[in-house]
Amino acid sequence: MSVDPMTYEAQFFGFTPQTCMLRIYIAFQDYLFEVMQAVEQVILKKLDGIPDCDISPVQIRKCTEKFLCFMKGHFDNLFSKMEQLFLQLILRIPSNILLPEDKCKETPYSEEDFQHLQKEIEQLQ
Repeated sequence: MSVDPMTYEAQFFGFTPQTCMLRIYIAFQDYLFEVMQAVEQVILKKLDGIPDCDISPVQIRKCTEKFLCFMKGHFDNLFSKMEQLFLQLILRIPSNILLPEDKCKETPYSEEDFQHLQKEIEQLQ
């Protein structure tokens, strides 16, 4: 996961892009586990229909776990690439874009404006 806090994006979206990516990662991983369980159940049902089968459910479980580790490794590799692209190209606000609440900061104050504001503050105090 990325270390950059992306606070401006969090201000705009209402969540951090990293949190979004983490939730996507967890959802994909959950679906991967569910699919692997379903595959295992189908294999076990098919083996029940085969007479004199020497393959035990424990062997099926070991093979399923091995395949799950293989799939998870490839998934993690692909997801890290996808995360980089999402955080760089999709969930990043370009530096030249201001949020509506920051439009007042778009025009810098001159020294005169600053002095005028300081005098106004002193009068109000």
